[in-house]
Amino acid sequence: MKVWKKLSILVTAIVWGGGMYQAQALSPSAASPAEESVPAFNVAISMGGTKVAVSVVDEQGNVLFNDEAHYQDVYGKPGRDLTVDQVTDLVAGQILKGVDHIPGGGGPGGIGIAFPGIVDSPNGIVKFANNLPIKEPYPFIEAIRGKISRRTGRQVKMGIINDASAAVIGELSPKGTLAGKRSGIAVILGTGVNAAAAKERHPYYGGKGEINEIGFNVFGDGTEYGRVGYRFIGFEMKGAIRMPEEGETNFEFMCSGPNLTKKLFGPHGFDVQNVTEAARQGNAKARELIETAGREVGSALAALIEPFVHEEFVKNIVLVSGVSEHLGLGLVNDLGEDLFIAAIRRQARAELAERGIDSRTAAEITSGIVRSRMGYEREFTAFTPGHEGVHYAHNGDSKEETGDSL
Repeated sequence: MKVWKKLSILVTAIVWGGGMYQAQALSPSAASPAEESVPAFNVAISMGGTKVAVSVVDEQGNVLFNDEAHYQDVYGKPGRDLTVDQVTDLVAGQILKGVDHIPGGGGPGGIGIAFPGIVDSPNGIVKFANNLPIKEPYPFIEAIRGKISRRTGRQVKMGIINDASAAVIGELSPKGTLAGKRSGIAVILGTGVNAAAAKERHPYYGGKGEINEIGFNVFGDGTEYGRVGYRFIGFEMKGAIRMPEEGETNFEFMCSGPNLTKKLFGPHGFDVQNVTEAARQGNAKARELIETAGREVGSALAALIEPFVHEEFVKNIVLVSGVSEHLGLGLVNDLGEDLFIAAIRRQARAELAERGIDSRTAAEITSGIVRSRMGYEREFTAFTPGHEGVHYAHNGDSKEETGDSL
């Protein structure tokens, strides 16, 4: 079997402690000086409801190659309408495309996948994906490994984490919007809605796994924009999800790109892609709708922030993905503030005050809500070789839960 060239990196283990995954250092792997001088490159996958992107990442977090494959282009239909086998075929194909672009023709030190759904990272299992055809536990890593092992070997390290967890790790990296911070939250507003927290640059899921699938666990009573009473139900659900019933809603059903188009922008002849340009051209209604969307996001964020108001990570909230990065971009209010972000901050601050949070604390927290300055490289950066924040791996045919750092 071909032996892949790779840098000696720190071996870690996943342990369950205090209700959260923690990385525990064991010992450096043995390697000769010659081996240690060989550059390491990881292949990273970023998945969404519309596409599978691949990159090659070096030890400095530089993205050396990037390619996207869209479900619609490949199969003629969106991700949610595919079979699981079609999804894994496309992921495997993208991984091998990444392998082909590793400098020097070597193999990957590891393969990392940022996945848009609930994952059991140590076991490589996807439990649920709202915008993909996985609604019950599925051995995702083993399925991918079976499709690529002829090229990569069975023992190449592979890891999978939730895409929001990958996003927050990337944003806290030296190249990220939160560079220099040690804790923060990344809120995904795109095809779906999710959020993930990090403490000391490690994913943090809360004491009982409550910070998980935030798009579903920020729940609401009422279905009209500006009239939803949001509340955080993560402590009840502990990482599971509950679908809204009649008269109920959630963060995702109100603020994802497709739902904003369907429920807010669409009735006025706009969509999430063209409403900003219409506002730039002077359309007052488009401008008003962007502010309405911002207030709705702010309302939902207030419900998320309240239970964690004393945590450092709520002071650094970065909004990522398509809606976050493009809606209202370049538009300002009468004070010269970013139109969309200002609406989010004002609404979140007002609702935190209504929830009993003192005005100074509410102002400090909401002033930390920002748009991401990163682009496609965000989730990829989380899989930088030897990155201390990503330790979830599922290796070879072993049935043991292991956690070699990617």
